[in-house]
Amino acid sequence: MDHTVSLAIQKCIDVCHSCALVCKQTIIHCIHEGGKHSDPEHLEQLISCTVICRRVLMQEF
Repeated sequence: MDHTVSLAIQKCIDVCHSCALVCKQTIIHCIHEGGKHSDPEHLEQLISCTVICRRVLMQEF
């Protein structure tokens, strides 16, 4: 079986990795900012984004 990753799949992997990192950094920033930035619903959305991206990265291509 050929394990070569297509360019489209590699781009998806790269974008998901970048997205997960940005979400993680944004969560940390929002917690430090406090106030409306650390609203539980807001943080929950960012955490969900991070989890979704990580799940994509855990797939075997």
